[in-house]
Amino acid sequence: MATIDLTRVNLTTPEAITDGSAKTYWPGEFPENEFFKTLPSGELELWAPTKGASTESTDRTRTEFREIVPGTRTLRNFTLASKPNHYLRSALTMKSLPSTGKTVIGQIHVVNNDRPPLKLFFDNGKIRVGFRKTYNQVDPVNYVILQSVPLNSSFSYSIFASSTRAVKVSVQHGDRAGSIDLSFDSTWDSKNLYFKAGVYNQEDPVATTLLTEGSRAIWHSMELLHY
Repeated sequence: MATIDLTRVNLTTPEAITDGSAKTYWPGEFPENEFFKTLPSGELELWAPTKGASTESTDRTRTEFREIVPGTRTLRNFTLASKPNHYLRSALTMKSLPSTGKTVIGQIHVVNNDRPPLKLFFDNGKIRVGFRKTYNQVDPVNYVILQSVPLNSSFSYSIFASSTRAVKVSVQHGDRAGSIDLSFDSTWDSKNLYFKAGVYNQEDPVATTLLTEGSRAIWHSMELLHY
């Protein structure tokens, strides 16, 4: 049985609301539709077509969880020093990808800035991380954590950040594993951060983009921890 606590997250999908932007669901109102469905096993199927409604800062679509204060309609943010340890852990199976072969599957994001400290990508069979050591750094530095992860094959990842600014990203696929140790500098100390997980297409839609193109994944488990 899947272990995913939907009281701890909201969900943004490519469905358009009145103003044309992407729709966000909160606990107690999660849909059962083409973008999000609960399977008999309790696992979750996420679908983000490349063409659809997007959030304010991008034209790229997503079906993505964002952490909240459990059971509320209040966003949850954290500073590195608020707890010694901060974890996002997920297990998933990628089923399809946009034509670029790239989607974001996990993030540490930052409030009021479009340059997040960490993005974890499924990139044409590679699991790689884009990392900003410094707040507002223009370009992230990219590191490949694990290669040759195919579609339709389950894998798991862990994103860890600590009050000491240490960062560790780990990926497990069968009996193969990879990890990298990184660190933030002091410019992140006062920033409000939050975790995100799901599928966030790394492709800009164009007129010829097919409605069947996009990212689909089965989410087996997800854990958000601050302790």
